[in-house]
Amino acid sequence: AALHHCVVALAALGWQAKVHRFPNPAEQDHLAALELRRYPAADLDVTLAAAIPRRRTDRRHYSAWPVP
Repeated sequence: AALHHCVVALAALGWQAKVHRFPNPAEQDHLAALELRRYPAADLDVTLAAAIPRRRTDRRHYSAWPVP
């Protein structure tokens, strides 16, 4: 989620991010590199970025009850 949030936030600031995952196989701790270029932010980009602080995840285990 952190990488996705970074890309969304950059888009809202007028940057398009191209993500290169695991760009250097010799460095397993280097998870991603971002290639940035200027790009006009759309209203949707700003709306999505504004939703980032309100995002929630429920990591509790599912119940054993069957779904109706």
